[in-house]
Amino acid sequence: SVAVVAPPIDRCYSYTSSEDVAVGQVVRVPFGHRSLLGVVWNNAEAPPPQAPLKSLAEIYAPHVLQEPLRHFLAWVAGYTVTSLGTVLKRTFSVPTVFESPKTPKDLAWPQKGSPLALSPVQEENARPLLTEVQKGGFHPFLLDGVTGSGKTELYLRAAQEAIWEGKQVLILIPEIALTEALVARCQQHLGYTPTLWHSAQTPAQKRAAWRAIALGQAALVVGARSALFLPFARLGLIVVDEEHDASYKQEEGGFYHARDMAVVRAKEEGIPLVLASATPSLETFLNAQRGRYTTLSLPHRYKDAPFPMVTCIDLRKHPPPGKACLSPVLVERIQETLARQEQVLLYLNRRGYAPITLCRSCGAKITCPNCTTSLVDHRGKGFFLCHYCGHTLPRPNSCPHCAAEALFSWGVGIEQVEEEVKSLFPQESVALASSDTLNTPHKVQQLIQEIQEDSIHIIVGTRILAKGHHFPNLTCVGVVDADYALASEDIRAREYAFQLLHQVAGRAGRAEKPGQVFLQTYAPEQPLFQHLLTRDVFLAEEARWRQAAKMPPFARLAALIFSGLRAEDVEQAAQAFVRQAPEGKEDIEILGPIPAPLSYLRGRYRWRALVRTTTHQPLAPFLRQWRTQTSLPKTCRLEIDIDPMSFL
Repeated sequence: SVAVVAPPIDRCYSYTSSEDVAVGQVVRVPFGHRSLLGVVWNNAEAPPPQAPLKSLAEIYAPHVLQEPLRHFLAWVAGYTVTSLGTVLKRTFSVPTVFESPKTPKDLAWPQKGSPLALSPVQEENARPLLTEVQKGGFHPFLLDGVTGSGKTELYLRAAQEAIWEGKQVLILIPEIALTEALVARCQQHLGYTPTLWHSAQTPAQKRAAWRAIALGQAALVVGARSALFLPFARLGLIVVDEEHDASYKQEEGGFYHARDMAVVRAKEEGIPLVLASATPSLETFLNAQRGRYTTLSLPHRYKDAPFPMVTCIDLRKHPPPGKACLSPVLVERIQETLARQEQVLLYLNRRGYAPITLCRSCGAKITCPNCTTSLVDHRGKGFFLCHYCGHTLPRPNSCPHCAAEALFSWGVGIEQVEEEVKSLFPQESVALASSDTLNTPHKVQQLIQEIQEDSIHIIVGTRILAKGHHFPNLTCVGVVDADYALASEDIRAREYAFQLLHQVAGRAGRAEKPGQVFLQTYAPEQPLFQHLLTRDVFLAEEARWRQAAKMPPFARLAALIFSGLRAEDVEQAAQAFVRQAPEGKEDIEILGPIPAPLSYLRGRYRWRALVRTTTHQPLAPFLRQWRTQTSLPKTCRLEIDIDPMSFL
């Protein structure tokens, strides 16, 4: 029988073949009026069919999904309450890979040479890992190293060893912006260029990468979260860099968390796994404390560079003048840094010029017609933009509602900070760094090179430069709005804020020159700011709060997201569905349904419910039973998000 790549199909179909076909063989099959890719899931004889069976249309030798990958895909489908067809589609995300007759370009397998040189502390932590790489077997490691401690070099040494053993290595990164920097490190330390896998590649590049990976020719692969589903021929090590990063959660086209799924794939493959971070997620931190992961610790920066000094600037005592966003105290520190011919990074994780635009005359807000959210003023590009659906509106001179020329911006975005900095320091070179300006890996690398060459004096940036980059002459970091992330009602808001601020602070003083970090805040007494450099204290406090609140990782959650084109249909469907929840599950609590915080998104009305249990049992069986026995009107769609990271 064949599992078909066609979501949301969740069953196998029987076909005949005149040839012997191995389990796992990739094939093409007739399916209704279509021709679809599929995988032979088993070759057991089926009961006599009621109608003649169709034959396999094509067999794509030598492409076979090995048993560990098939088990992994089936596990993911079961755990995330997703159809097997949907999960299979992630493996075959380049369907044209079989249609091209081109012979894949042979990639030379790296030959054994001199091992990557490590410091004594790195060497001490690398033996346990290298031993596991050599002997094989599932073994998860937490590579817990402060910013600038040399985590990358340590896991690249392990990758080197795995490749010398004839095994493939996958390094997952959370954002495309980190690709070029990691490629450069691989070239510098290992002497060869890894195979890349991310959404910015062309179809031809993805076809070549897919073939090289499937045929076992690609020794080292650096990829985004979807690379986890690729059909590696001989996978020997998985590394999840910046494992704490929320970008590892896939929010569209089926929910999954790549970090968690990486643990499962490593277990199915029987190989070591490295989770690397300077600010481990609470889940990973607790797993290490409980002995489920072996901790490799790098507590000191390279060459014992000192940690930056963190200072809170109390905006109640030192407010910015007028409509400015920088406190006089921070401006003075910037001046001192520039006088020493050192670099400054001003961080604000808010794209655009201003998040809200209002009319002083009628009070109307410029909002998105497709979402319950304000349009963000991107003044540099001359339009308003929705950060959820991408809707744009040319920037008007007057109010679209009352025609009064009384529009004004409220709130501070990164473009406004750039404008103020250029006004204050007209002689200095200033660079704006956000996903709007750095929308390709090449642009990111170009800016990084300019910073490293001291061509840029002040960087005004979002989180795109908050992690993974080394700027030796950058000694001053100013966080424009340290309170911003704490305003969220998300259960992980404090953890996210801590991770981001800690990572941003880690950009300062990574070489010989000491660094300073300045946090502009209205609440300098906030414990998060006090514990910014004492991570374990913060995580212990966060764990106590989460446990008392019955929230992850001390509880399991699943979000039910109902959506449709008519508000009343969605409300009625959500309420009816929740009323029909299976009974007899005393350890499962259902919260809601209620309108989603983003109750109108991309043209669809939305309601949400939350399912919670404090037991260790997975919620998937309960949810699958509930969904199977309860019908929804065709006007309403239900999405199930296991282990939700977003609550919007």
